[in-house]
Amino acid sequence: MSAPFHRSLRALVADRARRPIQVLVVAVLLCGLWSAWFFLFRVSVYAVSSEARVEVEVATHPVEPAVEGRVVSSSLVLDRWVEAGEVLVALDARALEIELSAKRVRVESITAQLGPLEREVETKTRALGDHERVARAQIAEARARHRGAMVLADHAQSEAQRSAVLREQALVSAADLAKMVSEGRLQRASAEALEVAVGRVDAESRLRRSEIEAEVAELSREIELLRGQKAQELVAIEALQHEIELRSIRAPISGKLGEIAVLRAGSVVTKGARLGAVVPPGRLQVTADFPPDVVLGRVRPGQAARLRLAGFPWAEYGTLPLSVESVGSEVRNGKVRVELSIAGSGPPAIPMQHGLPGAVEVEVERLLPAELVLRAAGRMLERGWAGDGASR
Repeated sequence: MSAPFHRSLRALVADRARRPIQVLVVAVLLCGLWSAWFFLFRVSVYAVSSEARVEVEVATHPVEPAVEGRVVSSSLVLDRWVEAGEVLVALDARALEIELSAKRVRVESITAQLGPLEREVETKTRALGDHERVARAQIAEARARHRGAMVLADHAQSEAQRSAVLREQALVSAADLAKMVSEGRLQRASAEALEVAVGRVDAESRLRRSEIEAEVAELSREIELLRGQKAQELVAIEALQHEIELRSIRAPISGKLGEIAVLRAGSVVTKGARLGAVVPPGRLQVTADFPPDVVLGRVRPGQAARLRLAGFPWAEYGTLPLSVESVGSEVRNGKVRVELSIAGSGPPAIPMQHGLPGAVEVEVERLLPAELVLRAAGRMLERGWAGDGASR
């Protein structure tokens, strides 16, 4: 019995000696594999967005009031299709409508006053033309009579001169001579009277013409004043119509209401308040906001990316393949905007629609783990130096 027990004891001792060697071999092998991975195999480095969402390629249009007002009616229903120009919210415009009615009545009153005045101006203008023609005829007639009287006066004067010659020859009596001289003077006086009549007719004609022209000018001034008032009222009407139209909040484009505010009759909305948004039909894309130090100089158009949707675990539903379309060059609110196109159909279990949130991952480079460790160490040193400098 002693011999077998001795051999068993030696076997146990040999087995204990082999176990450290096996552990050492395994440890060396693992270290070698880890070193090979650490120094030879590259890993992907991703830039991860702070925010991302699925959006329609055509920009959504907000529904916003241009003025403050009290809600009279609202047809904002989530996911309802609306046509461009359709009234979505009506604000109270009763006071403006009353003022508009008063302005329209005022315009009608001015128009009613303008009609008779314009007709009176036309009548007086025609009367002035008729007066001009009559005056010219009267003046022509007076001048003709004056010329006739001058002829008679000249004839009478020549007869008196001839009678005076005959009287010297005792061929005509003194009475006949006196009669001829008197007739000549009478004809001359008549001619002078007709000449004065020509001037009087001309003066009366000018006076009447001036009176009619003054009346026409007065009527014209009144008409122009009324027309100016009417123009002012029409401008005021147009402004009131514009103000009333501003109180009808319309759909800017055709599409579905993607978001709405809860409005009830009597609610007061402020100018520029977001009451909803109209989502037009179109191709879906993904927009993401990245920190500037993550995206600038590292994310470029054409790079592959993927979207992990919030609420849909990627291990169960998968990810959505993307391709970078454009990268913003300006920082806004501390973020840089990146637009990505959907490269595939996406997971069939996920209903693709506008507004789905998530996170975008873009592969920006492939590095060795050793490079990543050195880069992290360098950043830690930079922060340490920056902290030391700040403390000093």
